[in-house]
Amino acid sequence: MVQGVAMGQESGRIVGRVIDEDTGRALGGALVRVADSPLFTYSDAGGEYRLAGVSVGSRSLEFSYLGYRPLMLSAEVRADETVRLDALFTQAQAELGEEVFELDQFVVEGSLVGAARAINQQRAADTYTNIVAADDIGRFPDQNAAESLSRLPGLSVYRDQGEGRFVVVRGVNFTLGNVTLDGVGIASPESGQRGVPLDVVGSDSLAAIEVVKVPTPDKTPEGLGGSINLRGRSPFDADNNEGELTTQGIYSKLTGEMGYKLNGNATFLFNDKTVGLMIGFSQQQRNFGSYNYETDDGWFTEDFENGGDLSHPAVSGIQFRDYVIERERRSVNAALELRPDDRNSYWVRGSFSKFDDIEQRHTLLVPLYADDGETLVNVGSGTGAVEDVRRAARRGRYREKLQDLVAISAGSEHRLDRWTIDTAFGYSKGEESKPGEFQARFRRNGRDLGFSYDIDGYDISITQTAGPSIEEPATFTHFQRIDSEIEKASETESNMAINARLDLRTPNPAYVKFGGSYRMKNKDRDADVSEWTGGPSDYRFANYVGSVSDYPYGFATPTMEVIAARDYFNANRGEFEEEVILDDTYLGDWDVDEDILAAYVLGGLTLGKADWLAGVRYERTEVTSTGSALELDDGGDFAGVTARSVDRDYDMLLPGLHLRFAQSDELILRASISNSIVRPAYEEIANARFVDQEDLEVEDGNPALEALRSFNLDASIEYYLPNLGMLSAAVFHKDIRDFTFLNDVPEGIQIDGVQYDYARFENGNDGKVYGVELAYQQQLRFLPGFGVLANLTLSDSSADYGSAGEFAFVGQADYVGNLALTYESDKFFTRLSANFRGERLREDEAIQDGFYVDSSVQLDWTASYRLSSALRFFVEVNNLTNEPFRVFTKGPSGEKLLQQFEEYDWSANFGIRWAF
Repeated sequence: MVQGVAMGQESGRIVGRVIDEDTGRALGGALVRVADSPLFTYSDAGGEYRLAGVSVGSRSLEFSYLGYRPLMLSAEVRADETVRLDALFTQAQAELGEEVFELDQFVVEGSLVGAARAINQQRAADTYTNIVAADDIGRFPDQNAAESLSRLPGLSVYRDQGEGRFVVVRGVNFTLGNVTLDGVGIASPESGQRGVPLDVVGSDSLAAIEVVKVPTPDKTPEGLGGSINLRGRSPFDADNNEGELTTQGIYSKLTGEMGYKLNGNATFLFNDKTVGLMIGFSQQQRNFGSYNYETDDGWFTEDFENGGDLSHPAVSGIQFRDYVIERERRSVNAALELRPDDRNSYWVRGSFSKFDDIEQRHTLLVPLYADDGETLVNVGSGTGAVEDVRRAARRGRYREKLQDLVAISAGSEHRLDRWTIDTAFGYSKGEESKPGEFQARFRRNGRDLGFSYDIDGYDISITQTAGPSIEEPATFTHFQRIDSEIEKASETESNMAINARLDLRTPNPAYVKFGGSYRMKNKDRDADVSEWTGGPSDYRFANYVGSVSDYPYGFATPTMEVIAARDYFNANRGEFEEEVILDDTYLGDWDVDEDILAAYVLGGLTLGKADWLAGVRYERTEVTSTGSALELDDGGDFAGVTARSVDRDYDMLLPGLHLRFAQSDELILRASISNSIVRPAYEEIANARFVDQEDLEVEDGNPALEALRSFNLDASIEYYLPNLGMLSAAVFHKDIRDFTFLNDVPEGIQIDGVQYDYARFENGNDGKVYGVELAYQQQLRFLPGFGVLANLTLSDSSADYGSAGEFAFVGQADYVGNLALTYESDKFFTRLSANFRGERLREDEAIQDGFYVDSSVQLDWTASYRLSSALRFFVEVNNLTNEPFRVFTKGPSGEKLLQQFEEYDWSANFGIRWAF
């Protein structure tokens, strides 16, 4: 925020901290104004504020913090000296409209104080920003940071097995987002992607989550919809020693399994509160599962038997899947900060997160197509029958995915009269490994099975009409093969940055700021993929039969003892025959180095009620991409692998202009012109060629891809209501060019005279995303104790995907919203919340597949009861109505055709929080 230095007269400085005296909690976002002067500022996240250029003499300061009555303090300012003036809000200032609340209710229960922190910090931001404060993160029944963010306007989540994993901002694909930790870029453990999975990061260690939807030149421009900053806890978030310990049980209704979570953090202040130490930990184990059915290979409209057209689409086959999942999360974090005086501060922070995902998948495949000698009969609208079927199959898969993320950062801030200089250094490493994915495939060969089916939307019914029952394990007499995969990927990032700000001696508050950063990144992937056939005669499905599953759809068949089948295979590999899958093993290995040099300059000026900010950012990117190409001999057989390496660089100039107009303390208007970028994913620029000789398909990476660039127009209006309320509306428009997608080239490609289907990562021509965000929250005066939160984002988009056509951007939904109702009394708190989202193109599939995720509404509930000033019991229930994950593709007449249905049922967390 703009602050200036008086011109032509003697002046001094006032510094201090804004806190709640009764609890010691820092109050970030407090407005600090010098009476009879244009000078003002806002306290930072730690409650610190600084005013330079204050005229000498006795000066009055007004401190304004939404949720408290204003506080007036006086200070005697001397020339070229610094006066410290701390603002201590107390219980007497805490208010909601005409009501003054008791301290315990206002602070300990957290619903109100969390809203106050988020609202005040949002009001203070230079550009349009949404914030979830630590106090409010725990008020929703969320398992991780991704799910906490889904409650904000314009945000939704991409879920994996029902758990939030990536964040979608303003309907933009999560792969086009950006995540920082305390403002510093961090590596991603995801193989091939830049996106940081937020289910690796526990929300317990965070002080706040900030979503900056409009970048200023001094911030990273990465992230098309916006940039997410995870702000870790600081020892100075409070003015005293404190801590919290939480223990809870986790129950999955679908599996009937229990899990647990234990987390805690503690803060210690030393040496007259100039040294602070924060340590925290989290340990979670969750046992759950899901029931799934999906088409085996989509729908078709051509009868493969005779080449004729069908009057109705026919389904290829159905896979019935039963998932058993165990997820374990562990994290430790610490921060050491030094504030020896009012001018200097130093910090070192570190965190380590570990995420283990163990998944067993039990599959029954029922073929319903007619491309392998089967006879397709009686095809109607969603109905049909097939005869002479032989390839019904059973599969058991065991997959273990391990992800580690370590981040270490250090920095300092120095205030030298009119100068403020800060530095930051960071190192992070993300690793993902799949130490041995295993899938055993069994099937039957007799061509004597028959099935009929009836599919009505997502409701499905399949009846066996001929042949031995596929519910019998002995039916699957043929061992087909074992799929084996080992994969490792890692990313490292080292970065350094320096920023300098000079407050100018001008009649109106003004400053200039400049700085730069350097980031060095490396991403690599190594994979070994094989198929194993043959095997001993007794390696059959019937010998690895498990218990009969509770799976409610399809056929009542037993599961497979996947671990026993895997262990036998690993101990007796000599009895099987290996075929290395060349394209996945050799061509799936690549390495990308990327260096980014950035510099910026900006200026800020306050004219009356208007704060102007303008500047420009320059970024230079240098990339070295190394991969492999498959060499084929004249007969089209494998002849070797050739390494390929390409160097390239590109420059970008990114100007920005921002206006913040404070009509009053309650009414804030903003308008911005900005630019944002997204660099292509590592797997997209990997200099590698993937060749599938069996299906005659080739896929190329493209090191020459341009970075996506978006020209953005944003405007918003925010009105801060009594009773800790806010009413806001924002509009946005993004003109996008050079987005990346996998394009099918119609003419294909020839390699040594052999014709292949060909796909290549390419830049799209152009696209647009535009919409409006509406938000409202308030404690209701006419219903004491009740509060409401509601937001709705309406958006639209279009993108030119080359030969695939023009569609909405992948992942963009026409509407996203939340509605939450709360009630809070002296000891009791409860919240019922709904998150809803419209249909969109599926984020993790190729655009050509045409898969859409259907609309959804998820209902969650949480409640807590304060047993004492330190103890609180809570219960949280996710997905009360068992909302499923539904995917469809469009038929010839635009009708929805089943692609996937998956349900998770509800889950519950319950436990005790102890604050000390």
